[in-house]
Amino acid sequence: SVLGNDAEYLPIDVEGEASGSWYLLNTLHVPNDAIDYDKSHYFTMSTGDRILTRPVFVDQKIPNDRIFVYPNSYNRIGVKGDFLKELVFAHKLTGLRFDPCETVKDDPIPQGVVR
Repeated sequence: SVLGNDAEYLPIDVEGEASGSWYLLNTLHVPNDAIDYDKSHYFTMSTGDRILTRPVFVDQKIPNDRIFVYPNSYNRIGVKGDFLKELVFAHKLTGLRFDPCETVKDDPIPQGVVR
């Protein structure tokens, strides 16, 4: 319920695990225009698609305390704020890693957010 409509938990079966308590987190929220491609690092595929290797986010286009997904990247899930990190640690969940990423506001100085 904390994630609202931003994500859904999908139950999965893990071979050799009888407990049945494994879930995949499917992130659904995609903020529009949240990536500053001029400041981000990416490579271009032969198809013309850009694959992000180091995205820089537009801070004001990402609401606080929301989990989101962004396309064409190896690290595709982000979260702005500490609510998810606190939830993960409080419930001793595993499988998530939190790394800072860069954002831009009205100036070119990067600001830290949790991804």
